[in-house]
Amino acid sequence: MPYRFACLILAAASLAGASHKDGSYIDLRLQGGLVADDGLGAGLTFMAAAIPSDGRTRNSTYADVGLALGVRAVYAQGTISDVGGADQDVDLTGGSVLGGFSFRFGRNVNLEFLAAVGKGWTSSDGPTFDSGEGEWTGIGGEVGCHYTRDDGWQFGVVAGWTRRKVTSIVATIESEDDVEGFDLALSAGWRF
Repeated sequence: MPYRFACLILAAASLAGASHKDGSYIDLRLQGGLVADDGLGAGLTFMAAAIPSDGRTRNSTYADVGLALGVRAVYAQGTISDVGGADQDVDLTGGSVLGGFSFRFGRNVNLEFLAAVGKGWTSSDGPTFDSGEGEWTGIGGEVGCHYTRDDGWQFGVVAGWTRRKVTSIVATIESEDDVEGFDLALSAGWRF
């Protein structure tokens, strides 16, 4: 499984190409905020986009559009119901693959429309049991607006929706529930 992520990272980097003069980019971002349900979350995202140039200057008021591809390490909190008769807080860790479109406005602003699929593991401690483990699979979509300074530092905001199907096993009780809702996060990162 790790070699698949390595292949995806190499594919994303080659998608953006070695030259940034056409508007393509490679970013590394750390984001954190509120996630679906009632928890907090964080992610480390590696994103690359290939935006072909049509001859306009980078200061143009028109948007250039291209494909974006990335991977994200995910940590999120959530609550699932009916595990041994009580609600259970769960920690979700794992990864997501993202793909979609990036629009570049002028020199410093890009707007991304992305879909995501992910998979990971859960862990939990509850009031009526010691601990539980399980797994999750998820889908989602997001819109992110990022401003990149001329020195490479980047700041942005990301809003989206996620749905994660969580399977949790506590003692001998297996339970399935959905953790879903809207997400809102701030991001900071670096454009290579």
